[in-house]
Amino acid sequence: MPTLRRSARARVVSSKVPDSDERVSLSTSNPGASSSSPVRSRDVRRNPKRKATPEVYEDTHDKVLEASLEPWKENERDEWPSWAEVESDPDHFSRILSLLGVKQAKLQELVSTDADTLACLPKPVYGLIFLSQCGATGAHDVESEPVKPPPDLWFAKQTTTNACGTVALFNIFMNAEGLLLGERLENFKHECKFLSPALRGYLLSQSTWIRAAANYFTRRLDLLEAALAIQNQVDESKKRQTKKRKIVLKNRTRPSSGGSSYHFVAYVPSEQKVWQLDGLVKKPECVGEYQKGETWTDAVCNVLAAQMLQSGDDSFSLLALTGD
Repeated sequence: MPTLRRSARARVVSSKVPDSDERVSLSTSNPGASSSSPVRSRDVRRNPKRKATPEVYEDTHDKVLEASLEPWKENERDEWPSWAEVESDPDHFSRILSLLGVKQAKLQELVSTDADTLACLPKPVYGLIFLSQCGATGAHDVESEPVKPPPDLWFAKQTTTNACGTVALFNIFMNAEGLLLGERLENFKHECKFLSPALRGYLLSQSTWIRAAANYFTRRLDLLEAALAIQNQVDESKKRQTKKRKIVLKNRTRPSSGGSSYHFVAYVPSEQKVWQLDGLVKKPECVGEYQKGETWTDAVCNVLAAQMLQSGDDSFSLLALTGD
């Protein structure tokens, strides 16, 4: 009569005959058992032996670090799809301008926002680039009815991570009168003339030659870190699919990685007004006005000074795009 489990289901008796090693172990564990007794399925090893774990070489970390610090190969930088952070250095931005094809222009760093310092800048002053922590450029005294930006004011939004410096640069020289942009930039300006700010930013982020120019001073390790940061954002957004889309987009554009995030914002003059062009906002914002005979940089002094005070520390930088 077969042995029954508590569930009243008959136990299946295995017909497999154990090998010699298993017989020895069975006889040793139960010396009083008869050799003719059936072998139960629980006594037979079901799973095969696990494969040996592959060896882990101790020098793997050193090899990866050495490979990440190697010099770039020919055209290797152009193949990278990610953007790296641009250092707020006038020489870096000036080199990027040259690679993009802009002529007779340069970036100059400012150590103060007073009127005398701004008056000493080479003329003309096409625009200013202000770097500060995220959220330090959004507290302006806005009127009840926001000023509508001019229809010919060129503005692109930031649609990818680490491209805010390049977007701010584009938002300046695309609005500069009399500046020699070069054939490639002129064609790009013509292509996105009737596009929305978001589509302009997307077209900018997908242009390989623009990304290669922006990543000119980037090491391979920097791009690896940028790619890892993007992957972490994607993984985080997948975990938050149940939340509102607005929260997900906010986390993509302004990630909280435990440290402080910094952001570039551009300021340009147009129609006797000063406009703040922030790639993370919907549209340009009027931050000041100036009269004929006055310089537009005088109108933006108080705005920049207020933002520096709002940042609460010395973690900001100011660059001016001027004639060379």
